Amino acid sequence: MISGEKTILLALEDKSFLKKAVNEENCPAADTEPFFSKKARVFAVELRETGEKVGVIALSVDEKNRSGRFDIAVLPDMRGKGVGTDASAAFLRFAFAEYGLNRIYASHSVKNSAAGFVLRKTGMSYEGMSRERFYNASGYHDTHNYAILKREVV
Repeated sequence: MISGEKTILLALEDKSFLKKAVNEENCPAADTEPFFSKKARVFAVELRETGEKVGVIALSVDEKNRSGRFDIAVLPDMRGKGVGTDASAAFLRFAFAEYGLNRIYASHSVKNSAAGFVLRKTGMSYEGMSRERFYNASGYHDTHNYAILKREVV
């Protein structure tokens, strides 16, 4: 079990919740494919007080390079309440310790500035922009890219 102040993260076994949390309606400007990758390690984000599932986190590990891609999706009614930041910070500490990674990176659509706020608040550094990095039903999306190194985790 991974614990934050507001959240608990558990391995996600209920794939129906994954489809509820990560879809075009909830995440119109997101690259949702990493959540459904067979290589991804996916975790449910639950509220500590109630046990209610409010989001998901995925980590895709590149063992050769000791790096991982981090993705998070929080249900719309729980956004802006610190849940994503709390779960992300707890998960990053866990991922570095558990998987022996040196670097974890993430990206978000330039249309989703709130995601950038969460990534910066968890200590990730902005690394630049990728043009038209992914495509979904709403078209091509540029992304802002972030990363954090093991030595930077507090």
